[in-house]
Amino acid sequence: SGQWKDATTWDCSCVPLAYESVRINNTHTVTLDAAKTIKNIIINNGGILSATNRILTVNGDITNNGDYTSSGSVSLYLSGSNTEIDGTGRYGAAAKTVNIYIKGGSKTILPGSIFSVQNGKMVVEANKTVQNYGNTTIAGNIEGLNATTSIWVNQVSAQVHVGGTFFAAGTPGTLNATATGNTVEYYSSLAQTVTSGSYYNLAVSNNVTKTLGGNVSVDGSLTMTSANLVTTASYAVTFGTSASSPVESTTGRIVGKAIMSA
Repeated sequence: SGQWKDATTWDCSCVPLAYESVRINNTHTVTLDAAKTIKNIIINNGGILSATNRILTVNGDITNNGDYTSSGSVSLYLSGSNTEIDGTGRYGAAAKTVNIYIKGGSKTILPGSIFSVQNGKMVVEANKTVQNYGNTTIAGNIEGLNATTSIWVNQVSAQVHVGGTFFAAGTPGTLNATATGNTVEYYSSLAQTVTSGSYYNLAVSNNVTKTLGGNVSVDGSLTMTSANLVTTASYAVTFGTSASSPVESTTGRIVGKAIMSA
């Protein structure tokens, strides 16, 4: 434990260089004293990286099975090309915001991972793609910087749960959520707009209305848990021919226009 800059914090008795990799073990807390760059980082279960208000840039893979936290609001830059996100830990907490920026290359969220941003957003920069194979929760927005080249792909059976907007106007991107068995959930306790496009499984929840931001198609099922899905005069939800059980509702309903494909 100790500050990143102190050689006594690390078992090498040295300060890690930008091209090196680090591991934070169980019961250890490492505190950023300034902006840092590293290749790969692993945070073991019970380990803590306290970023305070400093930026960490990771040019390789990140595996977090512990806690990545802050003293207020901080940015984490995930750079490098074709790198991986893994682990079952958390990023941010109450009053501790961690905003994650996908920079410098595409990212793969690995199968079996539980990638949980409990307070913060994710920004997918231009010409970047996130391939999600895991179970991902982003408490804030998922934002893009380019309508066609900021891309999120939900792969087969993957899940993404979003508490804010998903590639909304002003922060545009491309959502690809058509792979078999994948699910996109809008779960905020505040009103949300459902991003237009094609979904396999779409879920809305948490005792509040969700409104279509454009036409939506569902090829698997629409699950409404204590939430209504409201269409508009211009937009509708269309269920594909492969939707064997298209609507599952627990105190929720579609308010407006729904279309069943022939």
